[in-house]
Amino acid sequence: MLTLAVGIPTLGREEVLLETLECVLKQADAADEVIVADQNSQHQPQTSARLHELAAAGHITVLHLPNPSLTAARNAILRASCCDYVLFIDDDVYLGPEFVGSYRKALNDARAHVLAGAIDENGSGSSVECHALFNDEDVVDLVRGANIAVERNTALGLGGFDERFVGPAHGEEQDFAFRLLRCGKSVSYDGRLRLNHRRAPTGGCRVAGNVFWSDWQKPMNWLMFGFRYPAITKKWWWRRIWAALRCGPLLRENFHLTRQPAAWGALAYAVVQAWLRKNEIRSSIQRSPSA
Repeated sequence: MLTLAVGIPTLGREEVLLETLECVLKQADAADEVIVADQNSQHQPQTSARLHELAAAGHITVLHLPNPSLTAARNAILRASCCDYVLFIDDDVYLGPEFVGSYRKALNDARAHVLAGAIDENGSGSSVECHALFNDEDVVDLVRGANIAVERNTALGLGGFDERFVGPAHGEEQDFAFRLLRCGKSVSYDGRLRLNHRRAPTGGCRVAGNVFWSDWQKPMNWLMFGFRYPAITKKWWWRRIWAALRCGPLLRENFHLTRQPAAWGALAYAVVQAWLRKNEIRSSIQRSPSA
């Protein structure tokens, strides 16, 4: 039976993080490791106390990261784990008690290098049930970092997640999956592997005041992905452009004449940065010579 770690990058979350951990620790088939990549400089006292208690009891491992970066947090978890697979989830999700066991069984059966599951947004219940109907492009479009298992050695050999995706790192998991496909690895989707994304109103990619990253970084991620895979992502381009506009000049906070010049300037800078970064993969994981 393969070994399976649960990896949780966290930023700006308190009670909802502890509730997510309780779901993980109450699984009928317990994960072999639970690793939290903590990007917070400090927590509320009750959160700190509970994390310390769980770590002292050996239930979780907490990695303290000095600078917020979702891709760097994922790579830190990959380096710290000793398991065959790492199952990445967000820090604001609800898992049924059979979730980890279902993943372990599916991975044993499929032996995919990446296996993604379905994400219900606040209990919407909408997902696709069978991945066999999709080609590679469609499967990659269903890969989401809130519910994805990766084979650790394969991920390390690839160099991990690309840390040129910054801030909220939109598109980094699809980029990772496309890079695997280019190396002849398998990427699969199974809609039966389902969790509920609670979409906590603060923290994570919704940190109040945009205190950790600049205005250009969100649209840059979407655009860099498109520049990197122009032939593959042709049918996605309008969605990428629309996403870049919605987190830039069309963001509600920017609907003011005094903010529009800066917002469009940030978007222009994002286009330049996306073009400059499109061919270079940066990671804190050293690629193995055989990869």
